[in-house]
Amino acid sequence: MATQLICNSEKFNSTLTALKKGGREKLHVVADFDGTLTSTLVNGKQVPSTISILRDGDYLTPEYRKKAHELYNYYRPFEDDPNCPLEKRKKMMNEWWNRHFDLLVRTGLTKQDLESVVKNASLNLKAGAKEFLDLLSENNIPLLIISSSGIGDTIKIYLEQQDLLRNNVHIVTNSFIWDDKGYAVGVKEPIVHALNKDETSVAHYPFFETIKNRSNVLLLGDGTGDAEMARGFASKNILKIAFIHRHKAEEKAFCQSLFDVLIENENYDWVNKITKEIIAG
Repeated sequence: MATQLICNSEKFNSTLTALKKGGREKLHVVADFDGTLTSTLVNGKQVPSTISILRDGDYLTPEYRKKAHELYNYYRPFEDDPNCPLEKRKKMMNEWWNRHFDLLVRTGLTKQDLESVVKNASLNLKAGAKEFLDLLSENNIPLLIISSSGIGDTIKIYLEQQDLLRNNVHIVTNSFIWDDKGYAVGVKEPIVHALNKDETSVAHYPFFETIKNRSNVLLLGDGTGDAEMARGFASKNILKIAFIHRHKAEEKAFCQSLFDVLIENENYDWVNKITKEIIAG
């Protein structure tokens, strides 16, 4: 079975040594949700992101599904294109998310739709991910989940169902503004998309006080944009780990230039081993 690939052994070893020296008191974790904490395969079938479930399912109108797929087909190729400048990629992602959220509002998204998505979605945590979340909770290590594909309270609802929404867990995702009948009428700013998931956007959140002095970061993602989730934050040492199960060869090479470790399987065994080493100091 394929496992982890250390992209730069010298940098990896020095960063891990620094994280161990800081121990649990200096550590916080930043993670993506879909495809990072959750499995991409259930019973041999690909599991879509929560926002993709809305796009592909029968929750809204046929017009919504048609236009949502048109947006996907146009914008998605920009997301991981190594030949496209980052600023242009960010601009395209911002356009995509804004247009998609406008479409969701115009076609009548409701709170009940989101509850149905969580109820019917084949969401499973990766093998060993629960142990990872337990480790963080037991050692009071803050976990910041930053998700662009999460919608409203879907991540919160799922973690509550699994009894995993602990006091150390904080979620930054896109949230809708609802009317008194439960219909979406807008989206709260700032909008989180695949390429702006950096911690500079969380300074105004109450939980910022719990992480601002924790200068060591364990970063977990599964897309190229996830590599920058800690950019701009006052971090001294960042160990970047990516699950690359769905990436084509050229995207794998791009990920290798952005992350310290690539994991080519669906389990947290190696991540748990590293986390225990950091906690032990």
